[in-house]
Amino acid sequence: MHPNEVTQLEVERYFADELTGVLKEQVIEAINKSEKWQAYIEKLQHEREAFLKAHPVEDLSFSQDQLKSTQHSPMLLRLKSLVTLKPAFATGAVALLIVFLTLPQWNLETQNTIETPPKLGKGIRTKGSVELKFDYRRAGLVSQGDIHQRYRSGDKFQFFYTADKYKYISLLSFDSKGVFSYYNPHQTSLKSRQGARVQYPKSIVLDNTQGYELFIMIYSQSPLKNTDVKDLLSINTSTSPQEVKEQLEKLKLKQTQIKTLLIEKE
Repeated sequence: MHPNEVTQLEVERYFADELTGVLKEQVIEAINKSEKWQAYIEKLQHEREAFLKAHPVEDLSFSQDQLKSTQHSPMLLRLKSLVTLKPAFATGAVALLIVFLTLPQWNLETQNTIETPPKLGKGIRTKGSVELKFDYRRAGLVSQGDIHQRYRSGDKFQFFYTADKYKYISLLSFDSKGVFSYYNPHQTSLKSRQGARVQYPKSIVLDNTQGYELFIMIYSQSPLKNTDVKDLLSINTSTSPQEVKEQLEKLKLKQTQIKTLLIEKE
C-alpha cells in the first residue's frame, strides 16, 4: 500500500491495535515507507506517555470490591479500553467517563468474571493474576510486542506490567551467551504500582547478541536482591534461555510469582 493511500484513522486504529489481517500488514508497510506517518506514530506515543503520567491507569480503575460485586457493561468496558489502549482518544474517554459517572446507578448483575485468585499451599497463587507485556520502537515506529516475531539489535523495549496485589517487582534477562542482566537501579526490587498495564520505569535497548533472550519479571511481597532467583537456578556455560524458562516454571517460591517472555533476536 502506498503511504498516500493510508488514512489518519487507519493509522490511529493500527496504533490502538484494532487492525488485523491484510489491512494491518498494508498499514504497517505504508508507515515504514513514510516519514510523515512515522512522525505521527511518535506523536501518538508521546500523547499516551503524557496522559498516563498525568492520569495513572489505577486512578481510572475500580476497586477490587467493585470488581467482585458488579458486572462491567459493554459500554463501560469500551470506555476503559479507550483509556488503557487507545491513547489518541484518552482525553475524550475521560470526559465521557465523568458524564457516565454522574448518571443514576446502573442495574448490574453479579458475575464472577474477576476475582482474587485462590492461594495454593504456602502462599503460591494460581497463574493469571499478573501480566507482562511490551511495546517496541524500531526506526521511529512503535509497535505492540509479539513473542512470535524476531527482533534486532537497537530495538527499544518498553515493558508494561500488572502486579495484582504484589508489592515489589524485579526485571532481569538471560541471553544465549549465558549472561544475566538486571534492570533494577539499586540491585534490589522496585516498589510496584497497582493498576493494569503499568509502565516499567526503565526501557531496554537490545544488544547485538543473536539467538534467544528470556525476560523475567518477578512479583513478590517483599524486596528481593537481584541475584536471589539466579542463586536458585542450575546454570552453566551451556544453559539456554529455554532451559532457564523451564526451571523458573518449576520453582515454588513463597509469596512470589514469575512471568517470562522468550524472544528471538536476529
